[in-house]
Amino acid sequence: MKKVSVIMPLYNAEKYMTEAIEGILNQTYGDFELLCIDDHSTDNTAGILNDIAQKEQRIRILTNGQRLGAGESRNRGLREAAGKYVVFLDGDDVFHEKLLETTCEAMERCEADVVLFDAARHVAGEHIHIRKATEYTQEFVERYCIKTFCIHDFPTGEFPLGSDAIGDKMFLKSFIMDNRLQFQDLASSNDVYFVRMALYCAAKIIWARSDEMLLYTREHSEPSRISNNRDPMCAYYAWEKLARELSGRNMLEDLQQHFYSTFAGAVVDRIQRERSVERREDFYRFLQREGIEKCMAYSTVYRDKIDVYTLYILDGIQKNPCESGWIFSMDSCFQFYLRKNGEKICRFLQELPLQEKKTILWGAGHDGTALLEYLDGHSIRLSGVVDCSTEKQGTVVWGYEITAPDFFEQEADHILVTSKRLEQEVSGMVKHTKAVVVNLLTVLL
Repeated sequence: MKKVSVIMPLYNAEKYMTEAIEGILNQTYGDFELLCIDDHSTDNTAGILNDIAQKEQRIRILTNGQRLGAGESRNRGLREAAGKYVVFLDGDDVFHEKLLETTCEAMERCEADVVLFDAARHVAGEHIHIRKATEYTQEFVERYCIKTFCIHDFPTGEFPLGSDAIGDKMFLKSFIMDNRLQFQDLASSNDVYFVRMALYCAAKIIWARSDEMLLYTREHSEPSRISNNRDPMCAYYAWEKLARELSGRNMLEDLQQHFYSTFAGAVVDRIQRERSVERREDFYRFLQREGIEKCMAYSTVYRDKIDVYTLYILDGIQKNPCESGWIFSMDSCFQFYLRKNGEKICRFLQELPLQEKKTILWGAGHDGTALLEYLDGHSIRLSGVVDCSTEKQGTVVWGYEITAPDFFEQEADHILVTSKRLEQEVSGMVKHTKAVVVNLLTVLL
């Protein structure tokens, strides 16, 4: 039996598939099989597959008699997989040669159910072969890379999902089968239920630490790429199935805060990113009319177990007409808690000897600007404001001229950020300086 089954659905993939397949065949770890599922392609996908398979015994070809879609193709590959571990990769992406070696080592060392790993997403074709280094804070390594964890170990917002996508994870096959996990038959978002449910069920998850990104997803506009025209209803069907399954498995009550927080964020993201005005409005009204209520009706919802920002979002969609534009003007999580608990930041900053220390804000986006406005109203001044965006550098916001980070980072004692993502990014960038990075969202909560 092979140790790893790499499952790769292919539909009209002739342009990039040869490179993707060679990226698997050239792995430093050799104990694998590659299952290529030709999803009734109409181009030369089948011919390319046959040519490669004649020279390489580690490839198995499965051919769909009619087009089934990526979800059902992955299900077929999973049924046929002979490996102890499975990983689902796409035929238009680029893989680091140590992808399988790194993830299998983590699987074996920790006897994990799921391994997460680093991926660079939506990389333009002209940059797809540029290697990207990874940066980890010591806190990240200690929490996620050394010992296994599960979702119950963390409060909402600190669970390291990575993404809802299937490609940056490896799974123990027996764990998948024992938990009866399958991909949905959806035109898009068919992996959301599988990924989320796996991480809800997994008792042992580990993040595979690597020096470089192990996966690079290619940004392109080929007609076969489903992400070019995602139906927001597919995303809803994934979340509704999650609620239904969690309820049926008696898991939803314990996971309410995690589930509804991510559900709220997902529907907002789908509404805000939808380019079709008609489809956006239809989706919004569906959520108002029945969608949100249905997902909240699968078990007794204890509102005191759900964070107030999540309720602000879900209640806001139900109460505010689509025409009001509320969904585009709503407070971010940081802005919401700044309005609610801003005095906590004032007390925190007043306890710092600002006149003797250099305290700067990193990031002059919407959250950073809201913070500066709030501090100005309370007569609190910082040492400066920095931003990586060259478009923002040189502009003036609430009396601060925005500068490049290197202007301050060597002298800063405290660097203020407004999110966990920024905290992780900035901590990695300034780890060789004396600066202490402070996530003000944590202060607000």
